[in-house]
Amino acid sequence: MAVINHGAGALGTENWNLTTDEHHITGTPTINNGATVTIIPGATPNPIRFDGSFRLTTTAFGSGILTGTGTAANQITWQHNGAATTWYEDGSNRSVQCDGTGGWTVVYHDFIVSHFAFYPTAGTNTFTNLRVRGGRFAGNNGFYYQPTGGTNTFTDVECYGCSGTVWGQGGAVSAGTNVVRRIFIDGGEIGADLNITG
Repeated sequence: MAVINHGAGALGTENWNLTTDEHHITGTPTINNGATVTIIPGATPNPIRFDGSFRLTTTAFGSGILTGTGTAANQITWQHNGAATTWYEDGSNRSVQCDGTGGWTVVYHDFIVSHFAFYPTAGTNTFTNLRVRGGRFAGNNGFYYQPTGGTNTFTDVECYGCSGTVWGQGGAVSAGTNVVRRIFIDGGEIGADLNITG
């Protein structure tokens, strides 16, 4: 199986096939404007690995897209690299971050000692069937959801053991058309800044 490293720099349109390749986040790659990164689930479990305190993101308020649809039996997993004994939730920024005009589809993803932050500003975005285990975004949140536009579905999200300080989740849903349902927190608290107004 080939090992593909994604370091700092721009990503164009490409497929990450988890059946044939092992993908590592070795820097902070940015999905370029107009580009789409498509994750194809592996035939057997093959996590995308963070090799340090890095994140995958888009150009700020840009049009890059991440899409990856797993299934209940075959999920897409993001996790810290190395032995599990090194995975302590140290607040490092191992994250997947949507910060742009949208069009993201993130379905059946597991974030193990990593986390996600979604800030869509436009487009149609689907974030469903997500699990976060022991991750903390910006030192405190297991995940962060703060759309300022777009048509967004954010449902069936589970967060376990993400209370590094007091939050299991944070976010302020302030704009756009949003469906937010079935958010489950175990070992943390729903952030006091949760404010669904859109």
